[in-house]
Amino acid sequence: MAPAADAPASCKVVLAGTVAKKLLVEVSEGLQRLERAPLLVGFLANKDPAARMYAEWTGKTCRENGFNFDLREVDREALDDHLREANQDDEVDGVIVYYPVFNSSRDQTLQWILSLTKDVEGLSPQLIDNMYKNVRFLDPPQNLQKSILPCTPLAVIKILEHLQIYNTFLDYGKRLFGRRIT
Repeated sequence: MAPAADAPASCKVVLAGTVAKKLLVEVSEGLQRLERAPLLVGFLANKDPAARMYAEWTGKTCRENGFNFDLREVDREALDDHLREANQDDEVDGVIVYYPVFNSSRDQTLQWILSLTKDVEGLSPQLIDNMYKNVRFLDPPQNLQKSILPCTPLAVIKILEHLQIYNTFLDYGKRLFGRRIT
């Protein structure tokens, strides 16, 4: 990427750290209101070096920000059982699976197994469907538990909010009214 000084006048350079700074303050404040630090369990069931690196970064980031992280290396043929156990474990607050596991459609079956309330990446078919249909909560009409957005679309929204392009005063689904985002 070209340095900021070389950016065209119509281009705005946004550093990830600038966007993350405000979000990390919100996370820290939220953690202070909890009785215990949340536990994120990562399941690594492959030999992919990129997946291992991602798992290590996840652990580092969790620890730096006050979360507990447990990386569980499991046999891929037993992963579905481990996911079911994590779904039932009240000590586990969130789960991340480092894909690809089978590098086939079988990976999608794993996404169906993981509980909607523990899927921190939002890869469950139901959560993805909620995103497309703009369903914001898992428990209507109480609306106490937000539906998780998949990480990349959520990151885009956070960047647009930071740039004050995503208009939070408008209703969900209308917050980019009149804007062209590419």
